[in-house]
Formats: sequence, structure tokens, C-alpha cells
Amino acid sequence: MRCHDTHDQPVVQRDSHLAQPAETKAEETRTHASSYEQPLLTPPSHFYPSISTERIMKAVEQQRRISQQLEDLRAQQKRRTARLRTTGLKWIAALCFAFGALATAFTILLFVRPALFERTMALLSDGIATLLVIEESIRLELSLIPASSWLLSVAALLVVLMMGMWVRLMRPPREA
Repeated sequence: MRCHDTHDQPVVQRDSHLAQPAETKAEETRTHASSYEQPLLTPPSHFYPSISTERIMKAVEQQRRISQQLEDLRAQQKRRTARLRTTGLKWIAALCFAFGALATAFTILLFVRPALFERTMALLSDGIATLLVIEESIRLELSLIPASSWLLSVAALLVVLMMGMWVRLMRPPREA
């Protein structure tokens, strides 16, 4: 029974301010309002330690240097991405041109000189056969690795994490 009474005591104390007469509430409101009507004074110096002008100037200079470094990094990243974009496009164009020229040459060779095309294919067949054998051996070796292998799972996780880091590093910077 005592525990129950003790438990109800904070509720009574908490709700006691609701039972105050309206006059005391009005007085409290007036005293709070009058305290806000006083002119704002400068905060006492014990709240803020004295900060010298030199320290403020150093902080401003440091902030300016950091901002300049950020701008330099942004400009450097823009230059790199522009260079990579143009270099990548040049490589893709060169590869497309090479494969197109090779396909066109084989097609022309097929129609103009079929005997020469046959000999060329016989020479290239060894290279193509070698590529097919390598591909088949890789496929066979990969089939021997069980799907539940922890090593394979860890390797896949590492590849995904590296790709995620690369994507994060290559994204344009956000404005602060």
C-alpha cells in the first residue's frame, strides 16, 4: 500500500500547478514578461573566454585555405574526368574502327578472293581453337568450385566493395 501511495505522489506534485489560482498564474506571467522586457545586455565574459583578434584572423585564414583547397580539388577532378572521358571515347572509337575494318576486310576477302580467305581462316583457326580450349578449361575449373564456397563469397564481396568504392570516388563532389 505504501508503494502505491509513493507512486501517486509525483503525479499529485506534477498536477499541483494546475490547481493554482488564476491570480498566482497571472503574477508569474507578469514576472516572466518583465524579465524579457529588460534591455539585452552583453553576456558576461565568464561565459565566453576571451578570443583574441589574432585567433579569429587565423581561423578565417584557415577557412579560406580549406575553401581554396576544396576548389582546387574540384577543378582537378573536373579535369581528370574530362581527360578520362575524351581518352575513353578515343579508345572506343579506335577499337570500333579496328573491328569494323577487320570485319570489312574479311567480307571483301570472302567475295573477292575466296581461296585467300580460306587460307587466312585456316591460319587463324589455330588461334581461335586455342581461345576456345582456354575458355572451355576455365569453364570446367569454375564448375569444380562449389556454389557455397566461402572463398568465392568473400571474393564476390570484395569485388562488390571495390566497385562501390570506385563509384563513390568517381562521383562529382556535393556542395556543402
